[in-house]
Amino acid sequence: MSRPTLRVDQPAPEMSPGMTVASRKASSKDATAYEDMLHVLLERAQQRCKNSAQKSSLQRKFEEVEDRVIVKAPAASLADSDAAKQIYSNITERISQFAGHSAGLMKILDEISNIHPFVRVAVVAFEFAVKLELKRKDNNAKVMSLYVQMGDMLSALIPLQHVRDTEDIGKDKMVVQNTLSPLMLQIADDIIDCGNACDAYTKKRAVAKVLKSYIYEQRLAEYGDLFAKHHKSLCLAIDVNTTMGIAELKGMVSAVDINVNILLALFKDLTLPSERDLAQRVKQYGGYEACLKDDNHLEELVRMEARSQQGSAGGGGKRQSRGASDELNLVYNMKKDLQEELKESLDSNLQHYLNKLDASKEDIIGAVRAQMHGESAWVVSQVAIMQTRGAHEHVVEEDIVHLWKDMHWRNSVKSHHFTLALRDHLIEKYRGGPGHGNIHSAQYSASEPPSRASVVSHTQRAVPSEDLGIAVAEKLLMAPKRDVDDDQWAINAFSMLTVQPISEAFDDDGTGFITTREVNLFTLSRPKGWSLLRWLLYWGEGWYESLSNYQHKILCVMQEMFSTLSDLHPANRGVVDYYLDNTAFKRVELLLRGLNTSRSIAHESVIGRLREYTRTVEDRLQKRLEKVGYDIDATNTLEVVKGRGRIERYLFPLLYLLLRHHLDIIKLGRVSGHMLNGTALTAASQSLYQLTAAVDERVTKLTAIMRQSRTDPGTRMTTYAFGMFQYIDADEYHFLENHVMDNLLQYQYLDEDEDEDKCIDSVADDPVLQKAIIPRDLELSVDFTSWTAASADTGASGTWTGICTYNGGIHFGWMSGLINISLNLNDDGIVTGTGRCALADCTVDGTYETDEMGLTTLQLSIVFEAAPGVSPTASCTLSYAGEYLDGTTTLSGSWTNVPGDVMADAFQLVRTPVDVYRFRHCIDSEGRSSPTLWRFAREAVLHRVRRQKLCKEYVFQHLLDWVVYVDLHVRALVSRRAVLFTALFAPVAFSPAEEANLKRLHASVSPEHARFLLGVAFRPWQLHVHMNAVCDGCSRLIVTERYMCLQCTRDDLKNQIDLCATCRDQTPMNGIFTHKSSHTLIRLSFFLHVPFKKIVYDDARAALERVIRIRNGLGGFTLRSSDVTTASSTDSLGKLLPECVACSKSVTLPCWYCSSCHADSRPPKDVFTCEDCRSWKHDPHHVWILIKEESLRPEVSTVEMLLEALADQQKEMSDRMEMLERKLGMVDGMETVARKLDMLLAGQQNE
Repeated sequence: MSRPTLRVDQPAPEMSPGMTVASRKASSKDATAYEDMLHVLLERAQQRCKNSAQKSSLQRKFEEVEDRVIVKAPAASLADSDAAKQIYSNITERISQFAGHSAGLMKILDEISNIHPFVRVAVVAFEFAVKLELKRKDNNAKVMSLYVQMGDMLSALIPLQHVRDTEDIGKDKMVVQNTLSPLMLQIADDIIDCGNACDAYTKKRAVAKVLKSYIYEQRLAEYGDLFAKHHKSLCLAIDVNTTMGIAELKGMVSAVDINVNILLALFKDLTLPSERDLAQRVKQYGGYEACLKDDNHLEELVRMEARSQQGSAGGGGKRQSRGASDELNLVYNMKKDLQEELKESLDSNLQHYLNKLDASKEDIIGAVRAQMHGESAWVVSQVAIMQTRGAHEHVVEEDIVHLWKDMHWRNSVKSHHFTLALRDHLIEKYRGGPGHGNIHSAQYSASEPPSRASVVSHTQRAVPSEDLGIAVAEKLLMAPKRDVDDDQWAINAFSMLTVQPISEAFDDDGTGFITTREVNLFTLSRPKGWSLLRWLLYWGEGWYESLSNYQHKILCVMQEMFSTLSDLHPANRGVVDYYLDNTAFKRVELLLRGLNTSRSIAHESVIGRLREYTRTVEDRLQKRLEKVGYDIDATNTLEVVKGRGRIERYLFPLLYLLLRHHLDIIKLGRVSGHMLNGTALTAASQSLYQLTAAVDERVTKLTAIMRQSRTDPGTRMTTYAFGMFQYIDADEYHFLENHVMDNLLQYQYLDEDEDEDKCIDSVADDPVLQKAIIPRDLELSVDFTSWTAASADTGASGTWTGICTYNGGIHFGWMSGLINISLNLNDDGIVTGTGRCALADCTVDGTYETDEMGLTTLQLSIVFEAAPGVSPTASCTLSYAGEYLDGTTTLSGSWTNVPGDVMADAFQLVRTPVDVYRFRHCIDSEGRSSPTLWRFAREAVLHRVRRQKLCKEYVFQHLLDWVVYVDLHVRALVSRRAVLFTALFAPVAFSPAEEANLKRLHASVSPEHARFLLGVAFRPWQLHVHMNAVCDGCSRLIVTERYMCLQCTRDDLKNQIDLCATCRDQTPMNGIFTHKSSHTLIRLSFFLHVPFKKIVYDDARAALERVIRIRNGLGGFTLRSSDVTTASSTDSLGKLLPECVACSKSVTLPCWYCSSCHADSRPPKDVFTCEDCRSWKHDPHHVWILIKEESLRPEVSTVEMLLEALADQQKEMSDRMEMLERKLGMVDGMETVARKLDMLLAGQQNE
């Protein structure tokens, strides 16, 4: 008898207990079929990925051009028709209820796939894609609308419930299975591709979604239109091949009668308010093209997005604060995303999406295996509840059932009361009744437990809340008998110290109350073969031991990262510094700092029995991380990796595994010839960001719950989860930057596994590590004896050389330099070719025409593809129109960056080889004549002869040009950064002579050498930017050298005066500090990380004391130039005076002293340099202090300073009193004179 038709939101049908045995067999069979079907889907997707990678360059370009020329389609307004309104209302309503509706639909589709196995391929694809998407914390409404349509498409299969035999002949004389099987495969492929597109779109930042909305939304709308067409095809096939009437399917067809325009209008209405504001700002800037050209606009859009995120976080969420380095990386990554073509973006994301599907296979297949058990258990439990109506009947664990019943608890109980009662209940049970032993003892017996056979345990699969019945049935069927006497060791260790962590383990949502559902989830999640008592003790003692162990191992890994900095190749130092200064990485130390490890660890006899589960969890997490390539790029990826459960349960092992992998990447930078790929470490930072974002969400929920229960969150967080979250709050930036003295990384930790460090010099067997290394095509060729021969006269075909201007990406901007192009003209009028310039490889496609006069007209498209490792955003396309006259050596024309642009620039290509192109300046400036040609030939031949002979002058000049080229481009990179971020950087300008020199070098350095030299220039530039220091003089990020005042700093190093090279002599104020020119300055030429800050200050103070002792030992010698009176550089006592290590002259004040050489040498090594020699080449990672006369004077204590100030005030008061007395005396004198005058006047009047 067939089942009745079910609605999508209808619950699963009830089953009788008699179906249990058959169900278990069907369950095992279905699970195997699901696993096989997923394997087929992944293989098909992998093959499509390979086919896409093997497409010809011309075919890929055509597809990219299609993406670029997509214009914003005229989307129909949702107010245009009642049908459109109905569609919008229907989809928006079902988006909010999609999770429940999709669960019902999947149950129905599972039943249909059992009846008709040929539809399982599409059903499996749908289930895996939906469950992976629902693991996200915040689902995008546009993406969810596609999943709604995906479900509507598959709902057309519901009528197949009434078709019991698909081998029957239909109305068109065809078998149903033969008709639908090919369509099912196509639908499955489309679902996987759509899921990949949605995954890639969701991971894009809001700015990228807005700027390229006309491309992204068009592609998403095409999938929606495709699903609507598939729905109609399914309905038609079912109608034709079955006895169902078309009237029964008509309602379904009209419900999804959607086209691209309606979907685009729907996407417009589903746009978030923050994205609408960004779109309005983009419109003000002039649209997408204007924003792409102006990086200042991109910077403002990124900041606008960050402000909107912080504003939305105030409504209940909390976003992580980002430092200056994070903000600059955001702009850089944004530029890269915008320049990436849609097809390229989807192809690059497909492999990662497939890895996530594969990693989630274990959880989903496990749920399928237990489905039939869950349905039967649900029926049994419902019958029991109807008979007793007791809340204890909801509980699965037998021991807790009796306790719950005896205590007369309802559906929930206070967590602390429950844990205490459970502890007492188990102790009384295992010890033979109440009063036996000290029940509330805080100690445990350290006696050796009785021996037992080793038990092989494994991690119980995670149990979603909606499938609790499934897990209950599976546990009841698989749970083995336990030996009660063997748990005596656990009773002895079950102390009062375990009560709170066990209570937190039960209380999954942190409300302070434990429900029957939470009890079942906790008990059913224990490993196979473990008793309840052993599982409780793990969370009471074992978890704390694992956290303490992971804290130590993570600190060792992080400390090894910092210690590796000194061994890194200079070209790799910058990218590693950015990773270590990332906010997410620094927040890891906050989590470790918060963990309270003051509690003692249980005896090894106890921990040894519990550590097995810790190893099992770590192995499971490592396998899943390997499947996703250690790249946690989104919240659903994190959910796939960790499985069900609170983030704190898996946080520390995940951090350890990720950081250990990141350390392997960093260690690659020590190997000569390995240049680290900055993208790999950016992805590493993103993985840490996703973990800390999950922590933020957990802390936000816990804080809200604690406030509702009138508990102080600050106080409660110091004990919750052993305090790991206590520093994760709104003021955490205060802890990140200012609490230097509390940073755990300033202490030394012993790495017990240091001798087991694997060799990472060879990465051939590790594909993940291979991606972290830039290919070796950036190596410098130093073969001076060979050169490129001029191309033979084969018409326009052959090799051409010229100076081209192209987009070098966000770091380099518009660049000029030599380009070398090889063209091939076939007989069909098609031009193909390849080229190479400093920052990119080029591919050339186009057409040509030749007239009767031999004039060849070429229309070319030159596509620049960024060279890895130098500037990944250096991509653009130039349109070239040129002419070539047969028999000449010049191809003249013009190029534009935008097709159809009337403002074209001249672009000339010549046959001159690259190595002698530099000598064409005379021909280009003075014209083509016999003297200029002769001069060119003479200089070119002389250059090649010197090159072949390896003349000393030639090699020296060549290397000198390279040094100047690198130095100028380092400054150009800093200047470029200053233009982009004028509020953060002080600009660096070129002199006219330097501009001319740079222009000359652009025409002299070959593309191969320029690529290598720019890579060298780019990496040192990263060392010159101090992302964590702002100048107190100009309020900008400090570039090149950083100066810190040794006197203007707090004792706890929370704040200090920082100055850049330009403001070094200024005297700014910062809070309580008033900087003076006489203060001692610390000079840094490298990136100072927070853990090293205290060491730098301590070494600087010790170095200053050393200089003071040297000065005192010289009999009061002040190191002033006027004090040096003898040519033998001795003082009046005959002692040698300090000499400058650069010029070997006696140093004079002010001078520099290397505090690093003093601290690292035993006995201390004194290294002085003059002020004029301070640019002397020394270890760039050493710290220098500026010695001044005032700093060598005896230090005055605070009391003495106050007494001196008081004496000055008293003297001033005395002077003022004396002056007042003099003035009073003068007043008395005036009064005497006035009396005398009065007497004289009176005498005269009497006369």
